[in-house]
Amino acid sequence: MKPKKTDFEPRTIGEHIKKRRLKLKLTQAQASPQLGVDPMTILNWEKGKTTPPMPYLPAIHRFLGYDPFPPATTTIAERLIAKRRQE
Repeated sequence: MKPKKTDFEPRTIGEHIKKRRLKLKLTQAQASPQLGVDPMTILNWEKGKTTPPMPYLPAIHRFLGYDPFPPATTTIAERLIAKRRQE
């Protein structure tokens, strides 16, 4: 198998997961325990077929090492959403 390209600019959370996974040289099956999901779920996130539900965002943040969402904390509602993503 030829190596996958990792020098792309991720635009979705699935692309962020894919880029990190490829940099770590992990398969979807190897990354799935760290994210607490099935490998097919990771495939669907990376392909943009589904998006991760809120309960999985803390594990995704730990896996990525950063928050892939742009900081938009101007209103109380936005600050609450940002805080819930981190927990």
